[in-house]
Amino acid sequence: MRRPALTSPLARGGQAVRQAVRRAVRRAAPVALVVLLGTGRLAAQVGTLPERSPFADAPFRQGLTTFAGWWNAGRDPAGVSPASAPVIGARYDWTIGSAGSLYVRQQAVLSSRTPLDPFRAVNQRGLGRYRWPLAVTDAGFAMQLTGQKSWRRLIPGASLGVGLLTDLVAERDVGGFAVGTNVLFTGGAGVTYVMADRWRLRLDWGVFLHRFRYPDTYVTQTPPVLTQQSLRGGWRANTALTAGLHWTVFR
Repeated sequence: MRRPALTSPLARGGQAVRQAVRRAVRRAAPVALVVLLGTGRLAAQVGTLPERSPFADAPFRQGLTTFAGWWNAGRDPAGVSPASAPVIGARYDWTIGSAGSLYVRQQAVLSSRTPLDPFRAVNQRGLGRYRWPLAVTDAGFAMQLTGQKSWRRLIPGASLGVGLLTDLVAERDVGGFAVGTNVLFTGGAGVTYVMADRWRLRLDWGVFLHRFRYPDTYVTQTPPVLTQQSLRGGWRANTALTAGLHWTVFR
């Protein structure tokens, strides 16, 4: 007895899928054969000669970097926080394993700010520009993406850390605002250029994230300094771009 033909939409759909798979396998077979043959030929090669390799040994255990650059201050709706300014600093790295390292970094941001007196008329609230340096300290984990080697003398890397940002001023200004001391979460990326046996150039970009909050006086006075409650506090992301000279202390 002959079985009835499959006429339902589901059955026809399943049959079409199976046919499409079979056609794809037939078409892919020649390509797979070429890939396998090519892989076998590559495996049979000895490899790149050492003198022609773009990779070179760059042994590293501990090193000191001094740097300078630009600190880009995060968004400040009230305009009272320390502004963008030059930054200088130093960083020390200790290797752990073949590619990882621990670091500690100290930076000084040569900033300034304009305190406000919210109790005055709007056109009289600004109290002038004052120098307002910041101390930024962080420590964390860094990774050399090429390990103990350089690629065409370049070593890319990335880092994550935690730290503190402070203006070393305990008192609040007349409007009740203070920069104070804030916990930082930091991250960054960069590249190192190997110049000589122990000397390297570094270019680093970093982000420094911390909380901020404005005082009640910025909202309660008429007219208010801040017109939206949502602007009273949150997270501020500062960034920095620095260039430095690195000296490898131990290899």
